[in-house]
Amino acid sequence: MMSIRTIIIMSLVIIVSLQTAAGVPVIIKVADGYLDDVAATMHGAKKIELFSVIAADLSEDEIKKLSENPYVEGVYPDVDVKAVDEIQMLSMPDLFSTTATSVSEADVWNLDFINVSGVWKMGYKGSGVKVAVIDTGVARHPDFADRIVAFADFVNGQTEPYDDNGHGTHVAGTIAGEITGVAPEAEIMAAKVLDSRGSGKLSTVLMGIQWAYENGADVISMSLGALPGLGGATEKFSTQERATKLIFRFIRASEKFTMTWTTSCRVTLS
Repeated sequence: MMSIRTIIIMSLVIIVSLQTAAGVPVIIKVADGYLDDVAATMHGAKKIELFSVIAADLSEDEIKKLSENPYVEGVYPDVDVKAVDEIQMLSMPDLFSTTATSVSEADVWNLDFINVSGVWKMGYKGSGVKVAVIDTGVARHPDFADRIVAFADFVNGQTEPYDDNGHGTHVAGTIAGEITGVAPEAEIMAAKVLDSRGSGKLSTVLMGIQWAYENGADVISMSLGALPGLGGATEKFSTQERATKLIFRFIRASEKFTMTWTTSCRVTLS
């Protein structure tokens, strides 16, 4: 009887055979301690050490060879991910546009709704906490511009903070905006892993998570959706030990990108 690993790999062979000669993007899960050895067998491999995975474009022959490697635990499609549209605007369509400069009291109803002032009176405003927003980037909005402490662009390779979509800026403002955020003294680390359309690849998201971890993030915020199967793949990449290194806010979505609870993933802390 064929193993599940063999079935997955052979299924990918069929997919690749329908693609161009250049192959298709995949994520390879490697046994701990053998990442360098497996990466050395292929060209253009991108190692993501935190999850012990490799991102690469593989041909049919390369996938077949991987099925014979005892250190390869699985090969998965590098699925498309996107910013979750449902939470992007809510009732505040212009609040965190990249050009907005002012906020009215009516725009912060959400803070009253969750009684955040009670927490603030206890002295909890996010001081000393670094929140990594893994999204479309972040603009230098006046509500939190002086608290953007780190930025990495995995899409276009730019070095200065920017957001050509707006979703990441909205999320950052909801977290740490001086007027609108639940933690107005928190610092923002922004990893741009989604393009101007709010789309990207799972491997790029994993790179963003690794960057956040290596650069001292206390909390990671992601508002992402994907086709069915993403949750199962990410559980393969994330052991409980890895998951507890950070506090994940990871929203999984269905085929229509409807919301589901973060706790539906076994290794998620919510």
